[in-house]
Amino acid sequence: MRWKFALLALTLALGGCAAPASPTPARPSPSPVPATQTSTETPLPPTPTLTPSPPTPTLTPAAAPGTCPGAETACILPWRFPFKLPLSPDANGIIDQTYRYGATQDGTREPHHGVDFPNASGTPVLAAGDGTVVVAANDKLTLYGWVTGFYGNLVVIQHTLPGVPTAVYTLYGHLSKTTVQVGQNVHTGDKIGEVGSTGIAIGSHLHLEVRIAADDYKSTRNPELWLAPAPGRGVLAGRVVDAQDNPVRTTLTLQQVVDKRFVPLYPLETYAHETLNGDNLLRENFAAGDQPAGLYRISLVYDGTLYEQTVQIEPGKLTLVIMRVR
Repeated sequence: MRWKFALLALTLALGGCAAPASPTPARPSPSPVPATQTSTETPLPPTPTLTPSPPTPTLTPAAAPGTCPGAETACILPWRFPFKLPLSPDANGIIDQTYRYGATQDGTREPHHGVDFPNASGTPVLAAGDGTVVVAANDKLTLYGWVTGFYGNLVVIQHTLPGVPTAVYTLYGHLSKTTVQVGQNVHTGDKIGEVGSTGIAIGSHLHLEVRIAADDYKSTRNPELWLAPAPGRGVLAGRVVDAQDNPVRTTLTLQQVVDKRFVPLYPLETYAHETLNGDNLLRENFAAGDQPAGLYRISLVYDGTLYEQTVQIEPGKLTLVIMRVR
């Protein structure tokens, strides 16, 4: 269950996809602050006035407003999250924050094209949405990732979503076994396999990807923008860009404001590689899903300058923030 943080602390140390280190250099970033430490060295900034965008009944991650109104650099968007958590309520449904989509763990791993849910081997894996199974196999001889044998046992489901003009695929990797067949129609919550550590994996976990238009490694999007957050939680997405609107490679510090104290969360890396894609309209290069509603401070140091922004996360909605550096 989502409140089992003690279990998460143990499983995070065991889970995660493994791959050779990426050659992509990372810009030095501030040292992460331990999660138990709080900071009150600066006064609490005033709560910003955020203007929600007009409601749009057919919003999807591929068809939604990608900018904030006027000159605002943060806004709250209505959003349709089409997929459900691909695990049962009694499983660990918290994404491994140390290796989010686009992360490299400071260049020590291949840029991550999905998200991981550390869980014990044999934990049931469920379909995130209605669709048709197009892959239920082992990738030892067939390329589905960056090398063969990467995902081990995997399932790929093809989805047709309202408002999305192309096919959408969800991939479930490192399974101990699959329980569906190619051509089988599945519904949200149907069991499709079990958590495992097959392929290139460190410990048992579910690796989940979302792929757009094509079922290949270069067509992924951040699953955290597609998975429905739990009640009382929302999603943060943003982009860090330079004066020419080019994406910037950096690490951000995310802090939740609790009783006028700043509680640090795990640092956020911007997407690391050209094979990582932001949403077509949001053009984000970082995201953090399933965050408790409330006030947050985002900060980064770039070329010796500190940049900060305060944003609000609302239940069931997406907060977009744009940070420009010079």
